[in-house]
Amino acid sequence: MFPIATIISLSQPNPIAKTYPKEVTGTFNGTLAVVPIPLSKAQEIIGHEYRILTDAYQKFLPTFPKDMYPAIVQAVQDHDVQSFGIKIPDFTRISIEYPFVDLLNDGYTSFRYVPVQAMVSTNIVSILGSAAYGTYVVPSTFTPTCDPYDFAPDAPADTTFLDAHVGFDKFNGQPPSIATLFHAIDHDDHGDGDHSGPALGPYSMQFYINATNQPTYANPSRGCDNMIRFFNTSITAPPYQPVGVKGHVKVSDPFFPGGQEWHDVWGLRLDTAFIEHNFIKCEKLKGYSVS
Repeated sequence: MFPIATIISLSQPNPIAKTYPKEVTGTFNGTLAVVPIPLSKAQEIIGHEYRILTDAYQKFLPTFPKDMYPAIVQAVQDHDVQSFGIKIPDFTRISIEYPFVDLLNDGYTSFRYVPVQAMVSTNIVSILGSAAYGTYVVPSTFTPTCDPYDFAPDAPADTTFLDAHVGFDKFNGQPPSIATLFHAIDHDDHGDGDHSGPALGPYSMQFYINATNQPTYANPSRGCDNMIRFFNTSITAPPYQPVGVKGHVKVSDPFFPGGQEWHDVWGLRLDTAFIEHNFIKCEKLKGYSVS
């Protein structure tokens, strides 16, 4: 069994634990970003037995190219996760996720496919928890260690990074299997988004809310993870409001088939609270929608 690391977190405390003491709650602190990939590639990864609800994401992304698909990079630290007063240690993870999947073939309910995750190797509880859904979990070493991001040396101000090394690659001097680097944006580097509010880039907050609140699955026969993510708690309000970012993501197999490098990737740096309902029969989530 892997040892559990001692962690001093930079994240804010779980703001909803006392409100929902009998639920599994916690926070996600890190970076969400959209990596555009060909729609045909997304369909290949998800599998041709499931449709992609293109109308659902085009409602939030009206200028997004019709032949492209918004995959999501999630590079986060799960913090202060607890239920009935029992806590598990914080853990870091990175994955590329595929929202707006018509898993139930009803033409409406969106699910998010999470086939592979890099997860910190020192937290066996989190590894087994994700693997139980059928996700291929790759025990990894992260830089920075057990933190959602750190400021990058020799980079412009407010530039953060989070990298994942598989196995002993870091100790053998190998490059990371996942490398992320993001700088905060302002209204002079805004993309095509709404210039009247905070500089969040070209994708609306409603897109992020919808995409990240869809139930997740890897192997539907093992059930779905119904995680409700809150964007309206104290840790998402000033002075902790979401920050728009733009940057670079590079991943290798198995995290994206064939490996891929993306430049000018837009996203958010943010912290959100969540409630998690585990191993729900996917069919019971029919009609579930966040808009």
